Amino acid sequence: MVADTANNPSWHFRRCRDQNLQQLISSISGLNTPTNGSEEDMTPWCARADVYTSCFSSTKTWKQIRVHKEKQRCSKVIWLAGPPLFRLPYTFTIWLAVVGDLLETDADPDRETTLTRLVEHKYDRLTFILSRLVFQTSIYYLWRERNERRHTEKTKSVSQLTTLIDKTVRNKIMSTHYFESSKLQGLLQRWFRGH
Repeated sequence: MVADTANNPSWHFRRCRDQNLQQLISSISGLNTPTNGSEEDMTPWCARADVYTSCFSSTKTWKQIRVHKEKQRCSKVIWLAGPPLFRLPYTFTIWLAVVGDLLETDADPDRETTLTRLVEHKYDRLTFILSRLVFQTSIYYLWRERNERRHTEKTKSVSQLTTLIDKTVRNKIMSTHYFESSKLQGLLQRWFRGH
């Protein structure tokens, strides 16, 4: 803050050895010190191009610094663009076990076909929620299993990973307190009915 360094009638800076800071201090020292109360001592934050405010907004800052890209068709379903995991026998077997009858058709080993089905097909509300939840949970644990095999050489069987995914989905359902919401009643029952 300016008030911390301006001591009428001169500037007050700590000593430093850095040449860049010494040059900056030298430049500032050539300016007149502000008098108390003559100007508001604040840091202006850039809200958008050429618009400054007195308060910081992480949302507005993020919108300015991020690289904007076209929204992907599958963004409602998955945040990860990875390899064709469901084409491998191990992963497809797990997918068949955890998805049950949620897709209302036979599961397909092609990830694009699965994504298209999840994005474009009209499901009832509970199936819509569960199909995306199980898909995201499966991708997470399959990717994690891939990394464990690659880095620690530890492996899980199909039944172990299927049980882990099923338990995670059930815990997520229970943590939402679905029974308190009329829109989510029957969520756990729909999950059990699909298996």
